[in-house]
Amino acid sequence: MVEVVESVTGGESEERLGVERKVSVRGRRKVVKSFAQLLKTIEQVSEKVEKDLVVLAKCTKRQREGIIGPLKEFASELLQRFEEMGADRWPRSVLRVIKDFDLENVQDIRHVCEKVFGETCSETNESKDAEKVDQIDRKYQKLKKLESEREKAQKLSESQERLKRKVVKLEKTLVAEKQVSEDMKSHLKVWQERSKDDHERKQKIHETWRKPRRASRSSTSSSEAPSWENRSETKTDTSRRSEVRDMMDGMRRMMRA
Repeated sequence: MVEVVESVTGGESEERLGVERKVSVRGRRKVVKSFAQLLKTIEQVSEKVEKDLVVLAKCTKRQREGIIGPLKEFASELLQRFEEMGADRWPRSVLRVIKDFDLENVQDIRHVCEKVFGETCSETNESKDAEKVDQIDRKYQKLKKLESEREKAQKLSESQERLKRKVVKLEKTLVAEKQVSEDMKSHLKVWQERSKDDHERKQKIHETWRKPRRASRSSTSSSEAPSWENRSETKTDTSRRSEVRDMMDGMRRMMRA
């Protein structure tokens, strides 16, 4: 009875492992296929980034080329190397062999090759088989390298998103600085107009006090004139100090922005 239970349990375990193995191979094929599709769209990504820079960033053509140039060069070289290695054809072929022969690693592939060619093969055939296995091994290493390149491409895409957000932030800062500059110009214009009005008012006061007065009021007038002028100058100085403070506040806001 125990042997029957163990036999049934062992059969279910092997069946479950077979299903997991098939899912694993299927998942790997999806990864290879999606990676190939990602590489085909990398040039479109660089073109989109360049268009976004034209729309969002106020920079010269030379500056845009300095930003987008390395991205285009990397995309072109990555696609060229991918095509030199046979694109996604050889990884899919290897995965098909793994699926058909129910294999897991390079050692299993080597074992299958030995079975196919038999133990009676000559040294020449064995060396050829070993070379083929080495080629499969090298291609597997290249597949791992391509996976690393895919991660780099993903990081590059994230970097592009950060660059886009930075461009938007710079646009907002530029608008704020422009507003501060306009405010400062407006304050300066008002201050100049007030200074001009103060100067004209002083001249009128001096002309008024120069006119001949009665002898009985000459001493009183001479004592009141400076006090009136002092009050006028005090108000003018206070107004000027207020304008200067406004200008300094505007400059500080611009520096913080």
